[in-house]
Amino acid sequence: MTLHELLAELAATHPDRPAIVDGDRTVTFSALRDEVDHVASGLAALGLAHGDRIAVWLPNGLPMITLVLGAAKLGAISVIINTRYQKAELEGLLSRTRAKVLALATDFRGIPFLDILEAVPAEKLSHLKYVVNCPPAADIGAPVGQMLSYESLTAATPDKIAPANEQDPCAMFATSGTTRAPKLVMHCQRAIVRHGKDNGQALGYASEGAVMLQALPLCGVFGFSQFMGALANGRPSVFMEAFDSGEALRIIERHRVTHFNATDDMLVRILDEAKPGQLASLREVGFASFTGTNAEALVARAQEEAGIVLRGLFGMSELQALYAAQPADLPVSERAKPGGFPVSAGGAARVTHPETGEVLAPGEIGALEFKGPSRFVAYYEDPEATKEVLSEDGWFSSGDAGELEADGRFLFRGRMGDTLRLGGFLVSAREIEGVLDDHPDVASTQVVGVNDGAVPVAVAFVIPVEGKTPDADALRRHCADHLAKYKVPRTVIPVAEFETVTGPNGTKVQKQKLREIAEQAIRSG
Repeated sequence: MTLHELLAELAATHPDRPAIVDGDRTVTFSALRDEVDHVASGLAALGLAHGDRIAVWLPNGLPMITLVLGAAKLGAISVIINTRYQKAELEGLLSRTRAKVLALATDFRGIPFLDILEAVPAEKLSHLKYVVNCPPAADIGAPVGQMLSYESLTAATPDKIAPANEQDPCAMFATSGTTRAPKLVMHCQRAIVRHGKDNGQALGYASEGAVMLQALPLCGVFGFSQFMGALANGRPSVFMEAFDSGEALRIIERHRVTHFNATDDMLVRILDEAKPGQLASLREVGFASFTGTNAEALVARAQEEAGIVLRGLFGMSELQALYAAQPADLPVSERAKPGGFPVSAGGAARVTHPETGEVLAPGEIGALEFKGPSRFVAYYEDPEATKEVLSEDGWFSSGDAGELEADGRFLFRGRMGDTLRLGGFLVSAREIEGVLDDHPDVASTQVVGVNDGAVPVAVAFVIPVEGKTPDADALRRHCADHLAKYKVPRTVIPVAEFETVTGPNGTKVQKQKLREIAEQAIRSG
């Protein structure tokens, strides 16, 4: 099924049901279908055609959705860009994808989108013909191409358009690049529609009365997959242009929100500020722990203070977010884990030896590999990189470390690069972190691996509980009481906070910065 076939089906089945609440505007499924039809015809009039690329550099909002869906109706591909990106990142994406159209919002949070665009060398943008401004129409000139208003697209007369194919790529997301330019992950229409239906069914978004809060940015797969889970199952989403905990609480209370997904830091802020009864409508919330918060303590807190069932999630750009989740009926300690069962009946996970490729038994840490209908098509114009991660029989090598549980769930342990080889064994940093997190003086922990000469060692960074001053040697003895000797950190470094970086899928700890500090500490003795 294509995205437009899905939209037509929803408009026929639930014509008057709200699909999107965007500020003061509520858009039904039939009205959404109609606006997408207008936008698709407007884009076609600009020359956008099957296989062409449109860059969507927008915050959460109705234009973000109608442009992606309208382009998909034409068989074009949306290059979805984080609104936080600056000149180098924008230049890389626009020049690599040769996008014909760029959509932006000149009034979003004071971000100088046009100034950033103007800083890109003109020779990198020879392909860019039109810039679509998505706030109300404004007489603003574009530094490149012709500036149009979003309203000029919605005013276009819908024309008959040759239908796209469900196998056509329709959305492109940038992975987080470190040593080289980020890869561009392409998903086809069938995969996005199927995964939306699957994750919505598995996570409760399809249930009667379900309402989704869309606080995660749509420019990342975390937010995009969540929105599609609600849309594909005919349930409404209430948009936030950008996350604000106070506004999120007001929306949850006003619209009787039942579901949303968030990062750990977002959840902490919501729980800290919630008034009695303000979260009463919530049924389940999915989360990913990126900033070092004690996940088990967070799950327990949400249940005790607000009666909320938190479920650990797993996903990535190549598989889409919400690929897997922990069952809602598990104990707190199990629901806190990242991983779980794939949401699709066609999904599967296995663990292999990183050097031999041998499939490992439950409990053995190795490389996580996945299958399923949500898997990406290819990396854009990078067949070699695609070939490196996709086996002939369809398994995707994720670059993550993990293990299988006895009941068939998988447990994400971290990136393979973050997995430590200590004493000749693969060791999960999370295992050591969990032991330190259990110490009464420790609020949060991050563990990295570095070399002491030729010997690989672990170094731990801990944020103390407020009012506590943990002793590094005491924490090492605590580890020695619970772990094999080779897993005990060589040193423990107390810090006030972890350095983080914010991306489209949330805020994450900068492990590389921690490694640099750890290496310096080891060298200085």
